[in-house]
Amino acid sequence: NTKKQTCPDSICKAGYGNQVSESATGIGAYKDSIKEPDFGPYMRELQRRIKMNRDPPKGNESKRVVLLFKIAKDGRLLSCSVFKSSGISKADKAAISAVMATAPFRPLPSEFKGSSIDIQFTFDYNVFGN
Repeated sequence: NTKKQTCPDSICKAGYGNQVSESATGIGAYKDSIKEPDFGPYMRELQRRIKMNRDPPKGNESKRVVLLFKIAKDGRLLSCSVFKSSGISKADKAAISAVMATAPFRPLPSEFKGSSIDIQFTFDYNVFGN
């Protein structure tokens, strides 16, 4: 029972982080009896903070890196790995560094009853014409 929520922020539409996936065990049991948390404000702040810490690699080609990381209920970063590589080691490392530099995060919304969430986060490094 995994719930996916598309981020409403225009930053997401530009490719800078696009989806949050809640993968807490038993989340389906809470579906009808407990109000589901609104992750929108949480994700907007998360994206803003990660964006402040990113240092894109120099280069003349566009790159996309997709990371998968897990945040504990108390905001600790539990894991972070490359889900889809850009094919360029420096770009992949820069994305991981941005997430690591941002941690710890704010605690998850109090209405969320799971112990952690998995977040799929996309970094787009776009290079525009000369």
